[in-house]
Amino acid sequence: MRVIVASSFVPFADGGERFAVDWLHATLAAAGHDVESILLPFADDERWTLEQMLAYRMLDLTECCDRLITLRSPSHLLRHPCKVVWLVPDVLGPSAAARPAAADAFRRRLLEADAAGLAEARAIFTTSPTASERLRSVHGLASQPLPPPPDGVASAEGLLRSLLA
Repeated sequence: MRVIVASSFVPFADGGERFAVDWLHATLAAAGHDVESILLPFADDERWTLEQMLAYRMLDLTECCDRLITLRSPSHLLRHPCKVVWLVPDVLGPSAAARPAAADAFRRRLLEADAAGLAEARAIFTTSPTASERLRSVHGLASQPLPPPPDGVASAEGLLRSLLA
């Protein structure tokens, strides 16, 4: 299967999202899949948030792969008919939920964008039951907790079965 693993990243900052992408890429490749990783920059600055989200939304990867797996928000806005979302790390929701009342219009746009991108996913996973509950309470969306496996083939194989089902 041709798989693209996509995530956002903050330029010049090392973080878990890069390690998760690298690990998933290597695990998929070791299982015999053709894999490409796409890391798109996303600056956490409200002045540019909506424009950056729109840029993600404009990318349609339908012809590029058989499966798209997105990890860090807002990569779930990328378009593909066989998109699976695995929120790693858990960053979707808290920023929108924590906005002050004065920023209701901004918050509403974030939630609408999230809802559009997530509604297209054939499956949504989070890293924990707490993250799944937050996704349900903030967005009204069901998801399945799928924690990253510790080192071990059985855990990695189970994770891949979930992401590629």
